[in-house]
Amino acid sequence: VRAYDADTPPFNGQVRYFLKEGDADLFRINASTGEISLLRALDREMQPEYILTLVAMDTGTPPLTGAGVVHVIVQDVNDHSPEFERQVYSVTVRENLPPGTSVLQTRALDKDTGLNAKIRYSLLGENVERFLVDSDSGLVSTAVSLDREEASVYYLTLVAQDCSVTEPRATAVNLTVTVTDENDNAPQFPVSSYVVHIPDHTLPGQFVFGAKAVDEDDGENSHIVYFLSGEDVSKFSMNKETGVIKAARELRLEDNG
Repeated sequence: VRAYDADTPPFNGQVRYFLKEGDADLFRINASTGEISLLRALDREMQPEYILTLVAMDTGTPPLTGAGVVHVIVQDVNDHSPEFERQVYSVTVRENLPPGTSVLQTRALDKDTGLNAKIRYSLLGENVERFLVDSDSGLVSTAVSLDREEASVYYLTLVAQDCSVTEPRATAVNLTVTVTDENDNAPQFPVSSYVVHIPDHTLPGQFVFGAKAVDEDDGENSHIVYFLSGEDVSKFSMNKETGVIKAARELRLEDNG
């Protein structure tokens, strides 16, 4: 800063400078030159601006003073990385829902300002093409209809990066997407028909055949119950849980022919 005294030198025209009000622990002023300097580094995120009141005093008798105000605005440096609201995200989504189904609304904040605080979102990971993230809002959605039988869990990385033009900073967190089951698969036997040979005079309760079906669904949707139907169903019994078929009565060749 510089003050002007219209009085006659050498004494009345000499000016000394002082800090009257302000953060004296942060700023100092050269009494002779009026140069203001820092005593320590400023943090814009702690305090973005400072108001200093200065006094200029001449060396006359009596000394006369004048006052002025300096407004110090702290410019931002990109010294903060974006921060997500959570360190880890884990969500579930039902299979077979249409593309564009919302999966997760994420949000990250950056303590900087301007472009240093503007955040862009992106996704990384295996099969990441099955998901989309809005680069501005952070909304994660499906890009395709998900099939649990094809992949039941996706492990992705969600990235938030600021828009600094010089030194962009980024933060990454893990995102786990679990696909829940819909009952979209019927039980299937390995083959469409069986031919079983049993001895003549097979007695009641004796083993005839063990049927085994598989359901690609999950949980209760994959629980299989077995039963028999057909013209000769009365001659056999079937365990509804195991699929084991036994003779319900004596089976003789002459009865079948």
